[in-house]
Formats: sequence, C-alpha cells, structure tokens
Amino acid sequence: MSLSEMCCEPGVPFKWPKGLRLQACGRVTVLLPAELIAPDQTIYSVIEAPDDARVSFDPSTDGQGVTAIRIVLEADSSMLLHRSSMAMVAPEDPGPVRFVVLSASGER
Repeated sequence: MSLSEMCCEPGVPFKWPKGLRLQACGRVTVLLPAELIAPDQTIYSVIEAPDDARVSFDPSTDGQGVTAIRIVLEADSSMLLHRSSMAMVAPEDPGPVRFVVLSASGER
C-alpha cells in the first residue's frame, strides 16, 4: 500500500481540512492563524499534537494579542486539526517540506 504525501513550500499557505492528520517527514514549524482558537476554547481542543511538540505564539504588532500559533513538529510526529484552517510552513524552514497524509484516526 502506498502512502499519500503532500509537499508544501515554506511561506505558502495551504488548506488543512478538519480531521486530516499530517505526519512530518522532517523537523518542521507549522504556522496556524490565532483565530483558529475561539476565546472559549483551549488550544488542545482544536489542535491535536504530540506532547513534545513545541508550541509558541507570534505577538501582534501592538502587543495586545497574537497573530499566529507556531507548532514545531519533529520528524515522524503527526498533528490533526479539529477545525479546518489555512496553514503554512514557516518561511524560515528549508523547503520544500513533505508530509505523509494519514487518516483522521492516525492510521495509514
């Protein structure tokens, strides 16, 4: 059985549908819009990532909020979104970046 792969260029937005699990083929930083998380939600109710994934936030220019959520995935780590969103590989990451497309349950 062949696995489906997705290739992304750093700095170029792509659609990440609800329930899609992507597995990083190498270390990668994924950027998600801060609006993905509603004020009454926790980040982990919307983003399913490994415990060792590094999560940080890009502050807004006025310092009153955040513009993006940064999640660093190590090679072979996977992540799933519980809401559809645009996403982007961080512009500073070397590219192109490959992901293996997994099912929502994490099975290949």
